[in-house]
Amino acid sequence: MSSKCKPDSIIISVIVLLLAFFIMQSMQHVSGFIADSLSSSSSYSSSFSSSLFIGQIANALDGRDIKLSSMNNANGTLTIVTVSNNGSSLPGATYSISSYPATSSSGNFTITDDGPEDTNRVTRGIISISRLHGGNYMVTELKAPEGYIVDKLSKVIQISANQSSAGATFTNNNALSQQQNNNSQIKSITYTAKFECGSIIGNEGPLRPGHYDTDISIFNRQEYSINILLNVIVNGGANSNAIVKTIQPQTSTGVVCKDIRQFLGMGNNSKGLIEGFVIIRLDVNGGILGSIPSSGGGTVISSSPVTVDDINNFLDVHIFYTANALEFLPREILVKEIGFFILNDTSSKIPKSLLMKPLDITVQSQMNEIFDPESKIRGILSGRYNLSDNEVAGLRIKIINMSIGVAAMIDDHAISSSIVRPQASS
Repeated sequence: MSSKCKPDSIIISVIVLLLAFFIMQSMQHVSGFIADSLSSSSSYSSSFSSSLFIGQIANALDGRDIKLSSMNNANGTLTIVTVSNNGSSLPGATYSISSYPATSSSGNFTITDDGPEDTNRVTRGIISISRLHGGNYMVTELKAPEGYIVDKLSKVIQISANQSSAGATFTNNNALSQQQNNNSQIKSITYTAKFECGSIIGNEGPLRPGHYDTDISIFNRQEYSINILLNVIVNGGANSNAIVKTIQPQTSTGVVCKDIRQFLGMGNNSKGLIEGFVIIRLDVNGGILGSIPSSGGGTVISSSPVTVDDINNFLDVHIFYTANALEFLPREILVKEIGFFILNDTSSKIPKSLLMKPLDITVQSQMNEIFDPESKIRGILSGRYNLSDNEVAGLRIKIINMSIGVAAMIDDHAISSSIVRPQASS
């Protein structure tokens, strides 16, 4: 039995040795393949080092993993231009770029003109970023060139398949000029509003006969109440006392002809034309109005210095004018036509050509009105020819006929509006 087993053991040993030989050869080939692969990978990574750097920019912006295989699809270009207020280019600005709108996975990227990330090294004042994916990006200036003020307005640009290149321009004001403007702080803002109130009957002027009204509207644009000072100045006449008025936040107030007459102490019964100006004053950076308490909580403006660039931010003042031919609305009226003779005039003031001949006059009447036509005529003649009571009594008048009719009062109407511009005083 044992003699038969020896050849079998030899055969098994030979087979084991052959297997070990083949395994060793295979391991050598695998080691060489791995070494070659590592060497090739190192060379491949080196050739794409710049692409990887740009890919990191895109990755910071949109939060996605940028693979080398997808870099060829990121072909957008963003150009940022920095200029002064006179249009000359400014080098050295720093910007932040972020995706818009921002997401929880997105970040931002900071770049400086002529820095390592700027692909445009030829023209100073112009930053170029390449290999960006499509989307919306927000560009914000973080640091202006030395001696200039940062442009605080961010810009949103879009890169798409139809527009692979986009640009944003930032304007930086000179810091010295800005400081000079800030030093020219103002003390008050004044609005001068023209008004016309009342009626003109004849040709006395300065306007055509008619009835005139003015409505001055004042709107507080701020989120806090404001005290204003009102003065009325009449052309060739007296001025009113100063009146303090409080305007609540985001509300408006008005000054009409009735208010103007009350300010002047004229009451509401005067119908004569008055014209002049309403002066509206708003104190800023301290002033007399700051020391005047008001139930509305009015305040002076403001906690930060106010310059001439800010004067349009507080009040809106508009004027609305109306002119009418009639003081009242158009309407139909009753008229009476009276025929008469003047038989005698002891005053000799009435032209002799009007005596002893038929005359007629038309007078306005009311429904159910009872009146003496002869007395009506005497009154009209008295006013026309300046007759005294005795002279009126000496007139002899004879009524020959009387008729009634209807007439329509026609009104010409005109309106206009204007905006009052603020004026600053220091």
